[in-house]
Amino acid sequence: MRNTITKTRLLLVVEDKILLMVQTDDNGGKYTLPGGTVNKKEFAKKALIRECKEELGIKLKSKNLQVIHILHKKKLEEDRVSVYFLAEEWKKNIKCRELDKFCKVEWFSLFDLPKQLSPTVKHVLKQIKKGKLYSEISTRKKQKAKLRKLMSLNLPEQSESENNISTSELEVIPSQSKVF
Repeated sequence: MRNTITKTRLLLVVEDKILLMVQTDDNGGKYTLPGGTVNKKEFAKKALIRECKEELGIKLKSKNLQVIHILHKKKLEEDRVSVYFLAEEWKKNIKCRELDKFCKVEWFSLFDLPKQLSPTVKHVLKQIKKGKLYSEISTRKKQKAKLRKLMSLNLPEQSESENNISTSELEVIPSQSKVF
């Protein structure tokens, strides 16, 4: 049985600017969104409120969080379902508080995002721009190739139909439902 992890992410937007966190080099060095893992006894909004207080020192209210996107991501070892919330109101000054994970926070124009934006965040922002509430991506094939290379194993190649995985690292599998 595959493990499924639920994540939450925050899109903090003011006018045409979005807040991004810069990961430390040990954590990938990419620009990403605030948020984290939903604990077993939490709901997604409560987890996001907790994570944003820990990471940014801000206070969010549940009533001010609006679901803007849901991403189902298949990784080699697990599935991740991430719920992306939009917030335009918060209390307290923003400050990077988890310096072991992030080195700083920065505001960016939605029209001029950094080149080091994480592939997942890039994918989600494109889907939101298209008006898509839901999307799916798979990174399993690329991770298997890396694992083979690292371990120098002679694992048999499997066809895509056997694995049911995409042909590229972040290929979108379109949703059949429409946003209303």
